[in-house]
Amino acid sequence: MPLETVYGYLADLLGESVEVRDGGRHGYTTTHVVGPVLVWSAPARPEVCVEVSGSACEALGLERLAVIFWGLALKATRIDLAVDGCPFTPEGLQAEWMKDRVRTVARRPNVEALESRGYQLRPEYEDVRSCKWHEDATGTTFEMGSRQSAQFCRVYDRRGPTRLELEVKHRAAPVAALRVFAAVEDPAAVSEAVLGLVRGFVDFVDTSQDANVARAPLLPFWESFVGAVARARVSLEGVAARTLDEVAAWFEHQIAPVYAVLVDAFGPSAMQRVASEGRKRWRRRHVGLLGHPPLPGTA
Repeated sequence: MPLETVYGYLADLLGESVEVRDGGRHGYTTTHVVGPVLVWSAPARPEVCVEVSGSACEALGLERLAVIFWGLALKATRIDLAVDGCPFTPEGLQAEWMKDRVRTVARRPNVEALESRGYQLRPEYEDVRSCKWHEDATGTTFEMGSRQSAQFCRVYDRRGPTRLELEVKHRAAPVAALRVFAAVEDPAAVSEAVLGLVRGFVDFVDTSQDANVARAPLLPFWESFVGAVARARVSLEGVAARTLDEVAAWFEHQIAPVYAVLVDAFGPSAMQRVASEGRKRWRRRHVGLLGHPPLPGTA
């Protein structure tokens, strides 16, 4: 989308003027400031980058964030999700993590690879999944996973009540963003989407009940936190399978305006012919959305 279209859309939506500054980040050379939103661009790059910081997210609110996401047809490269007032402490999670009472996508360290690069792990940490502990006068923070990975989680109490933050980047970010913004009209559905993504990264489980973490039940404190929310699948190998509701939400926000123009221009019967032709190009992923067996001839 052209730069002028992006910052013009934001200016109209937010009722703000556009301030241009030299310099940028991530290889961009110019910054356009539209209220709390930053738009970075560079002459040699056809795309632009839109950044909304944590404080800007709080100022805008989830509904306007969703309008920006759908209205500009953004592809998320990073999304940070937070849950406040968690019923546990950073110390409590660290204790369970160190006991390996977790079901998580965070990996154990590759000791041989690290030693070949000159690192030496302490013996008691050779089998511990990536994590860090920070403590100072403002409070404590427990980090799970690696900052370089597609998913990373931190829990801290620096602001009083415990907050959990899930950072989703790279190929996992578009899927996470779609789940959250497709649910924006229902606060309960947003909470379910966020907790589902958290569970997709980590669950704390009772390995005394079953040594197989895939089958082990949730620890009581974690079960009370996530409730009956199911784990969300975030694919790091291409695009995750979407549900029919997610595809419908995507169509409504992204395609419906153009579809309405085509209906007015060519009539409903012409669009029905488009649908008929499209049905001939169905693949398994399309048929799977309907929930019935593949049709004859579909690949």
